Amino acid sequence: MLNFLSLLCMIMLPGCYAGCQPRLISDVDTSDRVEIEDCNNDVDDYACNIVGKNSDGLYHDLYMHQGKPIVVDISAMWCGYCQRAGMESQEVQDKYDDIDLVFMTVLTQNFSGESPSLTDLKNWEDNFSISSAPVVSTSTDVLSSDPKTGYSVQGFPTFVFIDKNLKIVYIQRGYNMEYSEYVIDTMLR
Repeated sequence: MLNFLSLLCMIMLPGCYAGCQPRLISDVDTSDRVEIEDCNNDVDDYACNIVGKNSDGLYHDLYMHQGKPIVVDISAMWCGYCQRAGMESQEVQDKYDDIDLVFMTVLTQNFSGESPSLTDLKNWEDNFSISSAPVVSTSTDVLSSDPKTGYSVQGFPTFVFIDKNLKIVYIQRGYNMEYSEYVIDTMLR
């Protein structure tokens, strides 16, 4: 029972642990998910879950991709380098389609500095021709200088490379898609 309650608490948080506002996620099936009680958003640790809404208004979370390598792009809509990464996210998703890589964009701010709306997400997907790479909106609650309470983002975009076991392999601050692909290729060896 205690393990179930721990899992339920992790799923109800938009970022990770203390300090985040809980959100009830009743439409996300977690029956086959890994149970991570000690996540920490740092290299060689298990990634904490990120939960947000996609452009259809449905909840989407990081842990639903357990068993697949994941690249999480934490971005803001107003950021020029984030927009450049957005232009290439579907291309990267497609390039590694044969190994089921997931390129998940997490938008934390729109052009006004607020959490992106569903319309903002749809515009992002349309503007950058994103069809299958997940794009979700969440608040800045997923950001923190303490890796136990959120992802340490010192600038946008920040890429978090996660292996199929949900362990963080590398964190890249700033935009360089060629280097990102190098890290993906290294992660897959």
